[in-house]
Amino acid sequence: PYESLQNYLVRWANEPDPPIRKTGNVWLIASQEDAWRLLARNLTNDDLNRFETVALEVLGELDPAFELPLDQRFAASIYGKELTHSGYLRKGISEMLALMAALSAEIEFIADRTGEEVARQVVWQLMEKTKNNMHLWASLANLLPLLAEAAPEIFLDAVEVGLSGDDPVLLGLFQDRDTGAALMASSPHTGLLWALETLAWHPDYLSRAALNLTRLTRLDPGGQLANRPGSSLRDIFICWHPHTTASLTSRLSVLDIIRKRESGVAWHLLMSLLPKRHSAVSPTHGT
Repeated sequence: PYESLQNYLVRWANEPDPPIRKTGNVWLIASQEDAWRLLARNLTNDDLNRFETVALEVLGELDPAFELPLDQRFAASIYGKELTHSGYLRKGISEMLALMAALSAEIEFIADRTGEEVARQVVWQLMEKTKNNMHLWASLANLLPLLAEAAPEIFLDAVEVGLSGDDPVLLGLFQDRDTGAALMASSPHTGLLWALETLAWHPDYLSRAALNLTRLTRLDPGGQLANRPGSSLRDIFICWHPHTTASLTSRLSVLDIIRKRESGVAWHLLMSLLPKRHSAVSPTHGT
């Protein structure tokens, strides 16, 4: 019960080096990474199985706000169209998945599985559910960068499936095509762009992330928001301030691949990379 838990939280918050902190009405772990390093070795198979079950239940919920017309979504709470679980909980679980995968090589469990295996299994099951399910993609939009970090290859596989066919399911995320989007000040497609921008920082994933952004650029229906796939591509490859840790040789190789596979997009991309007076560079996600 929350009342019992709160007693522990208040006591821990008053320790000399408190492991938790309170912001407004929300209790937070002071340092997720430190806590994970200290506690992960005590986890059993049952603990990991319970976490996996809860993660899939919480993250797999469809956001009822997307059942409303575009110009009413900003008032979703008034219409009672809210997720069962808070955004803090959903983000916290997603951050945990990314942390489990990132520190997997450093931390051994008593349990039979590694942190990376648990993270990959959760993300794989979520991505399986997104097949032909734009509603779930949209519900996960703001968590996609963390899920991409937790299991990059599984995430990229899912994006490639979502961009295939005559009517790609991921095009449904572009929901800023009319003036009603101005009331939302967002669109689910931004989460997908941020996830691909995040993966583009890593040399191993630059090529696939860039190619998916190239496909999205070709298919982009346009909209009210400045966040567009073409802008993400430019910011990743801009010569004087690249948003990737890949070498210049690798970046040029990826640009060659884009040129061969998507010549129309490549021409506009290369033109946008030419220096211009007052040319601005926007930070990509993960900067």
